[in-house]
Amino acid sequence: SSFRPVLVLKGMLGNKNKGQGFRSMLVVFQFAISIILFISTFIIYNQMKFIQDKRLGFNKENIVVIKRGWAIGQNPDGSLIQTEPNNTVIDAFKNELLSNPQIISVAGSFSLPGKEFRNAIFVPEGAVKEEQHPINFYMADYDFAETLDLKIVEGRFFSREMASDSLGVVVNESAAKVFGFQPPYVGKRVRLPGNSRFYLTIIGVIKDFHYESLHKPIAPLMIGLENLDRTYISVRIHPHNVSETLKYIEKAWYDFIPYKPFEYFFFDDDYDQLYRAEQRISTMFTIFSVLAIVIACLGLLGLASFTAERRTKEIGVRKAMGASVANIVLLLSREFTKWVVLANIIAWPLAYFFMNKWLQGFAYRIDINPLTFVLASVLTLIIALLTVSYQSIRVATINPVDAIRYE
Repeated sequence: SSFRPVLVLKGMLGNKNKGQGFRSMLVVFQFAISIILFISTFIIYNQMKFIQDKRLGFNKENIVVIKRGWAIGQNPDGSLIQTEPNNTVIDAFKNELLSNPQIISVAGSFSLPGKEFRNAIFVPEGAVKEEQHPINFYMADYDFAETLDLKIVEGRFFSREMASDSLGVVVNESAAKVFGFQPPYVGKRVRLPGNSRFYLTIIGVIKDFHYESLHKPIAPLMIGLENLDRTYISVRIHPHNVSETLKYIEKAWYDFIPYKPFEYFFFDDDYDQLYRAEQRISTMFTIFSVLAIVIACLGLLGLASFTAERRTKEIGVRKAMGASVANIVLLLSREFTKWVVLANIIAWPLAYFFMNKWLQGFAYRIDINPLTFVLASVLTLIIALLTVSYQSIRVATINPVDAIRYE
């Protein structure tokens, strides 16, 4: 826009080097942004893959979860009431499901990994002073550990044959350690603050599992026996004929609980929602990486065209002196390669800073691999060379006589 119209119409563009540095810096800036986005995309992808592949300490596959919930009922006088399936009905429903060979186990619980949990303060027995420890806890029935495939490292889970289990608890390894007990942990007792007569006895220790997202370290957890508050009913099924099994579960539900809609979800899909924000970020970075590299290549293509036109006579002279097409292409490409290299020098520390900051949001994370930076840089360089190669080859193959005459 700074060109003077009269000079443009005469074919006189004035100083052709004017603005060259600014144009080059724009290309460097565009490619630096592209490289940062490429590196970020690769790191986010690797972190998400790490999350998907990491062993969680429980098995979330092939579990259908039914939400017990409340339903709206009606009194004889026509007034509306909230009602929920009572525990006798729930037990009968569970037994019906277990009669189907496609169903492996069924468990009820107040919560599930990835969902809300309760928290309370507990004091270990024998503490010199009122040692108070905040502990997260679930309430679940007898089949919870089997259905989620939790690993027992000491003792056992709740048993229907043991009436004393109503005052028993199962803790994870982190909880056993935070109480300060020495192994074996089974038989140790804890109580609520200010209540020196009511103790809960540890009957088992389960291996630590990720009941929260990988953003957080595994916190102490206690599981108590509860048949009354079973918000979720988890049904582990065989992976074959899933649709038929679902139809069977739905039919059994309406046979026992006709007044409550059958609402279910797959446990693995629900648990993966913990990383919905990261999945959106991954998709967004992929899209913007492609857009950024396209914009950068358009800028590079314009700069390459401008440079090729500006050096047409020079190239004609070089060809007349015996330079090959390969020599000319290398000559033109070399100038653009240095801009991409400069873009890498700018992009690498910035990408490392931002991605290291992002990864700090995860208690369990990958290490940043230097090869990621190299891969992004090589990919960007290849794209840049492919972008300028057309212009370079076109100018390199022009007839030297025409090139020397070029105005």
